[in-house]
Amino acid sequence: MGSIGSQERLQIRRDDLQAHWDLQRQKLSALEREKILETRVEEEMRLEGKIKRIKDQLQSLEEELVLVERELQSAQSALTPDQAQADAGLDISPSPAMPSPAMPSPGMPGQTHIVNQGSIGVNIGQSCAPVHIHMPSVPGMEKALQPILPYEPEMIEIPEGPFLMGSQPEEGYPEHERPQHSVHLPAFFISTTPITNAQYEHFVRQSGHDAPKGWLLRKPPSEKHDHPVTQVNWHDAAAYCAWLYGQSGRAYRLPTEAEWEKAARFSDARLYPWGNEWQVHCCNYGAEDTSPVDAFPQGASAYGCLDMLGNVREWTSTIWGSSPTQADFFYPFQQDGRDATSFPGAGSVFRIHRGGSFRDTPIHLRCSARGFSPESSKVAWCGFRVVMVKE
Repeated sequence: MGSIGSQERLQIRRDDLQAHWDLQRQKLSALEREKILETRVEEEMRLEGKIKRIKDQLQSLEEELVLVERELQSAQSALTPDQAQADAGLDISPSPAMPSPAMPSPGMPGQTHIVNQGSIGVNIGQSCAPVHIHMPSVPGMEKALQPILPYEPEMIEIPEGPFLMGSQPEEGYPEHERPQHSVHLPAFFISTTPITNAQYEHFVRQSGHDAPKGWLLRKPPSEKHDHPVTQVNWHDAAAYCAWLYGQSGRAYRLPTEAEWEKAARFSDARLYPWGNEWQVHCCNYGAEDTSPVDAFPQGASAYGCLDMLGNVREWTSTIWGSSPTQADFFYPFQQDGRDATSFPGAGSVFRIHRGGSFRDTPIHLRCSARGFSPESSKVAWCGFRVVMVKE
């Protein structure tokens, strides 16, 4: 069974890589067409930079696909005929019309499956029945990668599929990151970078919302337009999402911590967005201030998301609980009210933030690392990014 499990994981990883390669190739073609029609020199240079970044990502994906195919061939050749026949009939994803996630063995990490039709099944040991929730569809998602408004963030599609969330006990990380478990998410879009001061300024100016601390005459410092917005609490971030939804007609919201972790981590449980080895030039950490959101392209995740670690911690919709010393929700991740907009009966609410900040050290800068703060907290090292759910 060990070989089959290994082969299943390799198949998932290969399919995820292929889906992401296809998506990036389509994006590259669109950018190249746009560059041909562009007449402004500055805009042409900006497009050239994006094209180069995507070409680099495509090359990395191709190299990784070759390695995975080799591993998969080795795993298949190691199977006995009976194992190969059983493995050939293995269905690793639930039917969209009727989700039926496989029941894990007792003592193994649970599995969470969230599908587009709005059903979620959570299995822990042999005892938990599926829980069904509603996940609203969003009109016009076929155009989601192309901003309607000039101040909309650039979005990246994260394909449907499973990923491993959390940490294993032998890694020695905090207990609240355990158990490591499989979560199956529908496709969604996430902003390439955290929301910048320039993007947030449109919200402040058009809605009349309070400007963050440190802004002068409701304007951010001129040298920080491309830095992530900070000094915003969870309510400010949620208000920005609601405003952008109203402006664009697209259902922007904060990511769940599962969505955030998949966008950062890919499907292979890597420690960092760029791989399993710490690289000193891949994010802004151990510093005194924020940096431009695109300052560390070498730290991009496999999906192309930037600034997933360091620079600013990022608010998610997920609730930690009403006390900093005791969580109200635990892993495995599931839809059990932990992403509600309010938490009835709680005097205060602590929300999960992810990614660490420019102040942090590498031990806190991991894809699975979790932090939390009161949802009313406003600090110079916390911002946010947004998601949209695909139909």
